[in-house]
Amino acid sequence: MKTLKLGEWSVLGLLMIVLLVGVWATPALAAPAEQQDFIRLEYGLKRALLWADALQDRIDNLTGGGNLVDEFIVDEQEKGHDTASLERALVTFRTKVGVAQESLNTAVGILENKAGFDENGEVLEPQQARETLKTAHRTMQDARQTLFPAAQDLRQAMRDYLQDRRERR
Repeated sequence: MKTLKLGEWSVLGLLMIVLLVGVWATPALAAPAEQQDFIRLEYGLKRALLWADALQDRIDNLTGGGNLVDEFIVDEQEKGHDTASLERALVTFRTKVGVAQESLNTAVGILENKAGFDENGEVLEPQQARETLKTAHRTMQDARQTLFPAAQDLRQAMRDYLQDRRERR
């Protein structure tokens, strides 16, 4: 049995690399640029719909958290504690969550309309599809930028209330 020398191994290695790169690059080069753009837009629609679902889940979770804070406020009032600051924070929170929900509903309406796409999510008009995704993205970004600071503000109000209550003991 003959062993391969270092030079033979390096040539064999280079041939394998060229073969693997060719197999990897061929499908990407085979699709025309227009078809690649259509695929990118179709996946963009799917990603946007997933993002909308995730934002809706976040809104639902935060609404549930707001309900828990509401129950906490009722318990604290029954104990005779002043909860005015916490109540104001909760009202502000719920207002911001409502604004975020409206923005998300607008984005979902845009995505469900699928301007530029057919009913299966395939691109019909690339420019219109691009605009649909841009508009929906901007609207969902607005919802996100409203939602997350609202949650942080409510958490901070809760911390401040609990800290104040500890100091009054």
